[in-house]
Amino acid sequence: WVSSEETVVEKKMLEIIESIGIKPVESNQKLIRVFTEDKYKNLFEDSAIWFSNIDSLKAEIDPCERKIPDKFFEEMTSNQKETYKKINEFKDECIKSYVSCWSMEESASQWETYDKEKRGLAVVTSVEKFLAVFGKDVICIEPQYINYKEDSCDLPWAIVEDNCGHHRTIRIKEHYKGIDYSDDREIRFIYFDYDVSEGNNYKVNLDEIIDYIIFNPKATDEVKRSIRAYLRDKNVVIKEKMEN
Repeated sequence: WVSSEETVVEKKMLEIIESIGIKPVESNQKLIRVFTEDKYKNLFEDSAIWFSNIDSLKAEIDPCERKIPDKFFEEMTSNQKETYKKINEFKDECIKSYVSCWSMEESASQWETYDKEKRGLAVVTSVEKFLAVFGKDVICIEPQYINYKEDSCDLPWAIVEDNCGHHRTIRIKEHYKGIDYSDDREIRFIYFDYDVSEGNNYKVNLDEIIDYIIFNPKATDEVKRSIRAYLRDKNVVIKEKMEN
């Protein structure tokens, strides 16, 4: 995540003309993301959604990000395999992938992993609201969790267009994640760009995205009061999930 001092920019992604081999995610699918105290303050102060460079996630979290599963090459000769890999690596260098990751449901493990200090909150939205803001700039996918050495799978692909009207094709390798991450139940929003950066913070109207917020179940009353006061100070009117 970036600090609030990072530059907030307007959308400038490569336009996605078509995606092939991606199963549409239901538009009414609920999405949730847990934010630490620092990160939710960045969110509301910048009024922006952060997209991480997939290469950063590959280096810091999962080395299999943007990896082609081994079985994809099963019918290829050694020369064909090496040629394909080189072409793919060249495309990955030219066209960078950026993702915003959400989950389909709230879970105790999310709070434990992403808000250890119990001072954060979760934002709830939907696929429909997210896509209404970002439109054709992003692809929405529900990743398939696989064993990269053993599972057979096809690689979906996309046609993208740059500002000069040039079309490019690229495999959507972000469609797959390692089986060890299956508990995440993730939904990903992906865009492609020629620019290289750690990530980008894209300016949006949060009122158009956020349905409501959820406090950490283990947050104290003092923390809840502090969050409410912060949001009032920022003139942010957000519904809270009704507690049972």
